[in-house]
Amino acid sequence: MIGTGLIQAATVFIPSLVIVALAFGSSDASLMLIPVVLTMAMGAPIIGRLLDSFGSRNIMFVGGIIMIVGLFIISIFSESFYPFIIGSILVGIGMSTAIGSPPRYIMLVESPPKERASGQALINLITSGGQLIGGALIGAVIGSYAGKLIGYEYAFIFMGSVALIMTILTLGLKSKDEQQKTSY
Repeated sequence: MIGTGLIQAATVFIPSLVIVALAFGSSDASLMLIPVVLTMAMGAPIIGRLLDSFGSRNIMFVGGIIMIVGLFIISIFSESFYPFIIGSILVGIGMSTAIGSPPRYIMLVESPPKERASGQALINLITSGGQLIGGALIGAVIGSYAGKLIGYEYAFIFMGSVALIMTILTLGLKSKDEQQKTSY
């Protein structure tokens, strides 16, 4: 969950990346968050429904792969408008699998009824910690390159690497059948 907070923090830097990479003005650059946010908003209810059919491990694994591809597209093709948009959409799809329903679904299924509220609170705390660390870490990477494009590219490559680790860790989750057998 710390990784999801780190990646959420990366999205805050998208407008400033767009200003540096695509020479947009600040108001136009802020609009470049729309693909990520809109995709997350549309993806969340769809992902929620898919959880029951495919299980959290499969959803989070596929979503992680999609997020990795999106983060690397943004870092590699940062100076090209359309690839940047495609990368942002992929990041939004991936984030809707890693941030919203799946972790909460896992917590609800794996926690005894008396501990579910505490589990949900723990998810929020850990994610918030990742956001705090992520903002500072990404800012430090970008700042160490004096706010130049290469710093943003390295920061998004780093976030792609974090997403890769998160995706590999999803393989340790229970399968849909195992989850149904052991749920409370």
